[in-house]
Amino acid sequence: GLFFGFWLYAMLWMGYAQGWDFLLFDFPVGGNPAASLMISALYAACIVGLGLTVTLAMNTNAYGAQFMVMISAPSVFLAGVVYPAECFYAPARAVSVLLPSTHAMLGLVAAAQNNASTAAVLPRIAVLALMAALLALAAYLLSIRRGRERGWRGN
Repeated sequence: GLFFGFWLYAMLWMGYAQGWDFLLFDFPVGGNPAASLMISALYAACIVGLGLTVTLAMNTNAYGAQFMVMISAPSVFLAGVVYPAECFYAPARAVSVLLPSTHAMLGLVAAAQNNASTAAVLPRIAVLALMAALLALAAYLLSIRRGRERGWRGN
């Protein structure tokens, strides 16, 4: 329930950004709506999974938001949408491959703005699906652990 609620909120934001906001400021969007929707849904799941995993791993919600804000700007740069990723050192490029934002941003630019086919962005979709599943699993396992630490016995 909590995961879905956060995911829905993230999807509403993505809809606003990909729809109204980008159209208002004359960004070319809508090239491949199906691929854009898939990438957006998986990216939202990755972000929710990452946020819940970080919050549960730290065992507090006091610092999760600050952590997410702190990594958001570097992840945009590491994705290569602001500055060419080829100019970064190899360790930075390796880190960028592990960030969901890299695959989501490059996939969304290709699908929404450059009208790439779904087949062309399928590798990015597959990576995002794998990341979303792993992050959701990590959040689930940590939630079970934290629940048991607090005396929850479960089924």
